[in-house]
Amino acid sequence: MTVKPDINSSETSKITSTTRGSAVRSIRESFGYSIDDLAVTCGLTIRDIARIESGEETDPSLLRRIATALNLPEEALTGKHTAE
Repeated sequence: MTVKPDINSSETSKITSTTRGSAVRSIRESFGYSIDDLAVTCGLTIRDIARIESGEETDPSLLRRIATALNLPEEALTGKHTAE
């Protein structure tokens, strides 16, 4: 059984690259995933995940893939609200 972290989207509306990387790492660890596990789950490379977690600027589509794979709202990682 996987426990999903409680992500409050209002707290993620102004995420910087550095804090986004920390958030991805924290969320990954709260799921009990290694970088390898997350890469397999969302279809990215280990290098992609490591770059995101180190705070490098990244394509928002990669963040959306991670959020989707972890069944999180997109804005939990992108800080942007999607149109409904």
